[in-house]
Amino acid sequence: MHLYYERQGGKGRRFYWLGWREVIPELERMRWQVLLRWGYIGGVTQSHSLWFRDQEDALGKVQKLHQLRLRHSYVRKVNPSLLQQTFEFLQLSDLQQLELFPEFDAA
Repeated sequence: MHLYYERQGGKGRRFYWLGWREVIPELERMRWQVLLRWGYIGGVTQSHSLWFRDQEDALGKVQKLHQLRLRHSYVRKVNPSLLQQTFEFLQLSDLQQLELFPEFDAA
């Protein structure tokens, strides 16, 4: 799943998105990834990943990040074909391929 949100800033439109996914246990020791990615639309993005052993820890981290005055956030389900890719290489166009999931209340 992904959480995606964007904010208007003094220096122009800046987009942020963070997400988590379940990883095949045989491939990764840490099963859940929380990914925070930031950057200007049309520019280079940067990302930071945090790994957790279970979903509860991952969701707890996401909830803490939501306390940073996020205005809009949506839970999105990853297209199965995108699950085969590494999160670090997802482009903005990939976000448009994600299927909308029930809205996540970050307030």
